[in-house]
Amino acid sequence: MYASSSSVYGANHTLPYSEDQNVDHPMSLYAATKKADELIAHSYSHLYRLPSTTGLRFFTVYGPWGRPDMAAALFTRAIVDGTPIKVFNFGRMRRDFTYIDDIVEGVVRVLSHAPEAPDAGVAPYAIYNIGNHTAIDLESFIGELERLLGKRAIREYLPPQPGDVPATFAAIDRIATATGFAPRRLSLKDCGASWRGISTTIAPTDPLARHDRIRAPGEHLARLPGAWSSHDSGHRRSRIYRRQFCARLARRGRGARRQHRQADLRRQSRQSGRARRTTPATISCAPTSAIARP
Repeated sequence: MYASSSSVYGANHTLPYSEDQNVDHPMSLYAATKKADELIAHSYSHLYRLPSTTGLRFFTVYGPWGRPDMAAALFTRAIVDGTPIKVFNFGRMRRDFTYIDDIVEGVVRVLSHAPEAPDAGVAPYAIYNIGNHTAIDLESFIGELERLLGKRAIREYLPPQPGDVPATFAAIDRIATATGFAPRRLSLKDCGASWRGISTTIAPTDPLARHDRIRAPGEHLARLPGAWSSHDSGHRRSRIYRRQFCARLARRGRGARRQHRQADLRRQSRQSGRARRTTPATISCAPTSAIARP
């Protein structure tokens, strides 16, 4: 099993996206790599007789402890800090937001349903969409975050970003037929607790920093086990940890180089010792003409 992406649908305009659609027109290099991933996986399984390969096209995954570079974390952090959020395509975008629990359930179901070969001599393979089967407007997405945080967002409307598609919308008939998968959250309003998980788990921009958790508006900053109560102190700690980590690597590297040098010296010493033992002794004799006769 490997991870693909809804980005492979690229320039397709027929919604919802179906696995039967042509995906030969990616809109970004990322989408092209995911398309190549699907082709390489299938070719590899055919050449080396892997039992089966299954590709999962994920649709805009969200949830607690999500990636810090995704819209949920970026928008939430910006709203909390009072900084503008970049709204591309002037807000005219829709995404099929899929909660992480539904993604996990879909992955587990697919693991227990190995695909069959479509024809004799062809390796078994399958491609599935995993999505919520609901396209949400970007403005509705931002509005729900505003409601949960109790604070208005500062919007900065911008033209379309290169490589972006205006909408994603997953057709999940194939995975539902094969595994019985069905997402449990049909709209943003149906998963307020889940969105509160997003709004209370803020991912700092530094991926090495500890995550902070901000509770509902008006409540104090609460510290999770092992986390720092301040975003700034988390950044300071992350820099300290990074320096300590680099120092350990440097010491480890110096130690390894020292061991290599010692091993080289021991090897040279053994080789020179063997050379001394194997070289025959030479006796220098003066020529007979140089010997004084009595």
